[in-house]
Amino acid sequence: MDFLARNLPTPDAGGSNRRAVPLDTLSAARDDDGASTSVSQTISVGVVATAGATVCGKVSVPINSVVDSDVNDPDAPFAANDSIATAQALPNPASVAGYLNIAGAGVEGRSFAPGDPADFYRFTAFGGEVLHLVITNGMSSEFAAAFDIPFPDVDLNLYNENGAVLEASVGTGKFRTLEVPEPGNYFVEVVLNPSAAGNATLYGLSLDDTVAGPGGTGTAAVLDNGSVLVLSADFVPGDVVVAWKDRDRRAVAGALSADGSRTLSRVGVGGVELHRLNDDAGVKTRAAAGAGAPRVYASERLRHKARTLREVVDLRRTEGVRYAEPNYIRHSARVPNDPLYAHANFDQRWFMEAVRLPQAWDITTGSDAVIVAVLDSGTVLNHRELDGRDVPGYDFVGLVSAAGAAVAGGSADDDGYDADPTDPGPSAGCVNPDPFHGVQVAGVVAAETN
Repeated sequence: MDFLARNLPTPDAGGSNRRAVPLDTLSAARDDDGASTSVSQTISVGVVATAGATVCGKVSVPINSVVDSDVNDPDAPFAANDSIATAQALPNPASVAGYLNIAGAGVEGRSFAPGDPADFYRFTAFGGEVLHLVITNGMSSEFAAAFDIPFPDVDLNLYNENGAVLEASVGTGKFRTLEVPEPGNYFVEVVLNPSAAGNATLYGLSLDDTVAGPGGTGTAAVLDNGSVLVLSADFVPGDVVVAWKDRDRRAVAGALSADGSRTLSRVGVGGVELHRLNDDAGVKTRAAAGAGAPRVYASERLRHKARTLREVVDLRRTEGVRYAEPNYIRHSARVPNDPLYAHANFDQRWFMEAVRLPQAWDITTGSDAVIVAVLDSGTVLNHRELDGRDVPGYDFVGLVSAAGAAVAGGSADDDGYDADPTDPGPSAGCVNPDPFHGVQVAGVVAAETN
């Protein structure tokens, strides 16, 4: 879809240069038989630009985009996908837009009265793909955290081809994420549980090869302040660590244990306690929507771990609870003592952990015999962290003439192709929109450490 807006309006009286701009758009589509159609439409977007400027560009629909086949829109095509038997097929990779609601919740539409609490999808994986779920109900993670507002209670469950759950991601925030362990055929369930936080929500689900990070947390956990919980994480089944807010914890604890589902082991100090679930308590892992029976798990341990995570989520959503976490089992890992690695203001751990460097360092810290090519924005020659560790590079960025020769002035450093891989830095402006990214990546690969 192409869009164009000319002669942007002047800034408002308050001096802000952000304004709503009408964009004239043209959308065109062509099918396999050559038939085509197009439509013109004006949309409004917020932009920051100088008065009188022109804004233009292209909006593209991602390849392999998929729409939930049983959305609330009564005019949309319909196919049930609320059980494993009716799971909707996904390509790989895929980007899905969907909707869930509990019966009688949400806006009027096809699923308002009967409800649509779960959507199932099926796909074939190569192994290592990541499923990212975003709860798109119009609220940001920052706003929710500032006002202590939980997001709708949505779970993401991964089933093997036999219909047994082998991984899950739950939480109270905006994101869920998990990793597909190995090649094979899988089912994924997006399920909305009734809660005071909302009984209807839009969602976006992606299947791709983005790095998830240890335990399937990765970027989503960073964005969501660690609220993402995954079944594969290493924790003690049945144990929950709870801290109370400044109030009479006995009243809250009594209400929580009234159904006999948990006993309280007050082994903590400073308002932090360890809760141990009763072994014979009722299983609190909800039935798969539409299946009419409790979910089947790949092992009894996974079932018990799933029940533990459900208790953590329920506690997090309970008034009077400051925080709740599984009783994680921690293992030492080789990490560098560089001052910025875990610095309070310049913490570099998130991207190191996203590519699983701590686990890799336990196996090897690298070898001078290995050469890695970094294709990026360039490097900084003689950088103290890379001094003596880089080999001659090349600048492959530049315009090419019709005759195939490099054109001077066609690259960010204004000298075309040459044997100088130096990153020209921010002075190159929009020609080099992410300066020094290349040297950062080279640093992850080969910088001096300890």
